[in-house]
Amino acid sequence: MTEKIKNPEYVDLEKTRVRFKLIQESGIESVAELTVPKGKQRGLNKYWDRIMDEFDIEEMRRKRNEIEAEARMKRKHEEEKRRNEGKMVSLRELFDAKTKAFELPYIQDLDTETKSAIRRAPNLEVLNFILNDITKKFMEENNMEYNDHLDYLDDLEEEAENSQEN
Repeated sequence: MTEKIKNPEYVDLEKTRVRFKLIQESGIESVAELTVPKGKQRGLNKYWDRIMDEFDIEEMRRKRNEIEAEARMKRKHEEEKRRNEGKMVSLRELFDAKTKAFELPYIQDLDTETKSAIRRAPNLEVLNFILNDITKKFMEENNMEYNDHLDYLDDLEEEAENSQEN
């Protein structure tokens, strides 16, 4: 009696390699792999000939295609998930930046239209453009240099911390 072949499957999309279990008469199992002869030609490999005789090659091809299709769908899903996670991070950063901006007194005192523009800013670049313009005007009106403005922001932060402690 010859060894038994079980579970042959194509292992590549091109269907040029087949992996299968080879079970000896003694019961010892091993995994074997072979290269499919060009044109699926018979007579070049006894195991390939047996696989063609004992198994449905078309079914093996279909299963490999299904596995590949599932893998593509999984990769596509993972890529979409990563993109969505990136969008969520960007939206969170945008929300946090807008919230931080509205904590500034000179932003709170703005007219409704300008506040609406801040709320509508679709991304950090546009938000920063708007805030930069507002900050520049505030600094000019209060005769501030950059360091004066940074000191002002530090003072605001210190006041906020002190009010939270009390």
